Amino acid sequence: MQTGEYKKNRLLPEAVRVACEHLGVEFTAYSSDWILKLSKAGKTVWIAGYKSDVNGAAASYLAQDKVGTYEVLRAAGIPAVPHVLVRPVPAEPTAIAALQHKFTDTEVVVKPLNGTGGRGVRRYKHLEDALQFIDTAIEPAWAVCPYLDIRLETRLVVLNGEVVLVYEKHQPHLEHGVKFYNLSHGAHAVTIPNPDVSQELCRLAVTACEQMNLKLAAVDIVTLANGEQLVLEVNDGFSVEYYARQSAEDRERALKLYETIVAGLFL
Repeated sequence: MQTGEYKKNRLLPEAVRVACEHLGVEFTAYSSDWILKLSKAGKTVWIAGYKSDVNGAAASYLAQDKVGTYEVLRAAGIPAVPHVLVRPVPAEPTAIAALQHKFTDTEVVVKPLNGTGGRGVRRYKHLEDALQFIDTAIEPAWAVCPYLDIRLETRLVVLNGEVVLVYEKHQPHLEHGVKFYNLSHGAHAVTIPNPDVSQELCRLAVTACEQMNLKLAAVDIVTLANGEQLVLEVNDGFSVEYYARQSAEDRERALKLYETIVAGLFL
């Protein structure tokens, strides 16, 4: 399904085609290059948009569910930003009471449960205002999390248990009272060379993917003002389009990343 922001001249199809040529993988494109078929030695892998079937359907669905992701990570002892499920329907008093207890005197951020790219994210000073907004919203389900003093967001791309690309997101864009670290919103990526990557961040990212049974994902980890580091999201489908357009060096790294991913898909 071709949803989300439309990008002209996407890098991914051409990068994957070139990678396939180098690696001896048969490449076929469908639906204006949105659906890619990769075949080698009797094995076929599909890439649809920015997702690959190297991840199982259930694991992919879990990664899209912000509340489910948090609860799985919490159960595994992985530090993560708390997310609570809220639906715009009359809720049981006990559920609302539990939510109010969790976010007493705390500013909150609301976001669509399965949203991407910062869509629909808003900040509220009081939980009651957030719930009032949700009650009138079109989205069928929302995730509510505490507003945190985030000072840095780092993305780590994990493939088959190994971190293959790390970059920090700088110059966040402020909108609806929220700092957006999305490159699509104007943030700037600063690549962290392998020798300088924090081993603790790598451990968090790899462990998160292992717990969610994801072979390929981009893990976003935030660093708070007090130095605490928490997993914010685990993305089974991710884009490096904006990253690649920052500079010739970043484009080269993005092309190398795609070749590494294509090779990893056939391990």
